[in-house]
Amino acid sequence: MPRQVRLYAVGDVHGYCDGLIEALDQAGILDQQGNLLEEVRIVQVGDIYDRGPDCGRVVAYLDQQGDRVVRLLGNHELEYLHPRSCGLLSDEQFQRIIHSGHPAARYFAQFSDFSAARRQDLLERLATGKLLAAYASGGVLFIHAALLVRDLETLELEADASPEAMANCINRLARTAAIMARAGDFSGFEHPLFAEDGPFWRRPWNFQLPELIPGLRQIAGHTPPGRGERHIRVIKGPKGASLTIVDVGIMLGNREIQLVGEID
Repeated sequence: MPRQVRLYAVGDVHGYCDGLIEALDQAGILDQQGNLLEEVRIVQVGDIYDRGPDCGRVVAYLDQQGDRVVRLLGNHELEYLHPRSCGLLSDEQFQRIIHSGHPAARYFAQFSDFSAARRQDLLERLATGKLLAAYASGGVLFIHAALLVRDLETLELEADASPEAMANCINRLARTAAIMARAGDFSGFEHPLFAEDGPFWRRPWNFQLPELIPGLRQIAGHTPPGRGERHIRVIKGPKGASLTIVDVGIMLGNREIQLVGEID
């Protein structure tokens, strides 16, 4: 009988590679060489860039794990691609803005790992399916922030669409936007899906619980714990809807990750 695979969700990393490895080690899912066990898969829910010292190491470490890791698009990655943010900037323009004293400088300075080369790498990964905007497994939808009822209309999906159908639709839009952007047209990222009030950006206090999609279990990151909090949080919505937030604040020293379940 084939061994079942254990699926874990990992929250925002923000450049803290040692913290990521410590979290995986404390969960008991690394071998003696520090790599993921063969029977383990992780979904990293986005935001591996900015704030921390080792973003390059995080990328290299996750790449080293091969198909045992699913990487998702976070709002920080999206900032590198969106035309209203860093999507159209050269390295020189970016540096000029953050050192300009302009009111926008503080906003752009939070994307400290931005470079045109990193933007191109993200576009290549997104266009080729190595970076996903959403993922579904075992009846669970993984996305960076939260998918709401209002998003289904934008995506032209029925209310009873499966998590797999939702993920496929979201990924199709993201992949198309990335392919267009590789050719110099970043307008695909102006789709409402990628807007600031969309599923890569919104916080739990930006929507009402009835807006969670009935019956849908979601796992997301994006919102770190408040002061004094250290743990994964679960928000309950209508008719079995739930949003599990796995951004425990690795950059703050917290190390909890979420066992989602076993898959074939």
